[in-house]
Amino acid sequence: LAGTRRYASTTPAAPKKASNAPLYFIGAGIVGLAGYLYIEKAGNRQPIQEKSPFDPQNFVDFKLKKIVPYNHNTSTFVFEIPKDEASLLPVASCLVVKSSDPEALKDAKGKPIIRPYTPVSSPTKRGEFSLLVKKYENGNASKYIHELKARFPSYSNKFGL
Repeated sequence: LAGTRRYASTTPAAPKKASNAPLYFIGAGIVGLAGYLYIEKAGNRQPIQEKSPFDPQNFVDFKLKKIVPYNHNTSTFVFEIPKDEASLLPVASCLVVKSSDPEALKDAKGKPIIRPYTPVSSPTKRGEFSLLVKKYENGNASKYIHELKARFPSYSNKFGL
């Protein structure tokens, strides 16, 4: 520096400082990892359900949990699924419904009346599924479902998937 000439209007160049960006990225990564691990451990983890409680080959009985009126001739029927399982029925699937009492719902020829209904509840909702059913004056199945109190209709998703 002995031979360097300086002017009063210039300032000497400051030595370059190292950037703090890597420290910020490492800190953010640690915070993100800690948050992820906390959520994974703290969450109420239930085993993944692989199979629907509906049997495509056989009818299964479900208990009527409650009836929620929708309008003057339509109600939502909420049925209980045992073991707190989800229905796992995809959107636009249908349930084939018949009476669990073989004598309760028959046509003029004595054959059981079987009708398809579309569930309106989420496929992942645990413990219940819902059907929205309109009551028709000439509809034997819809009248039977609307007269349910604590009886069990039988369901199958034979034609649903």
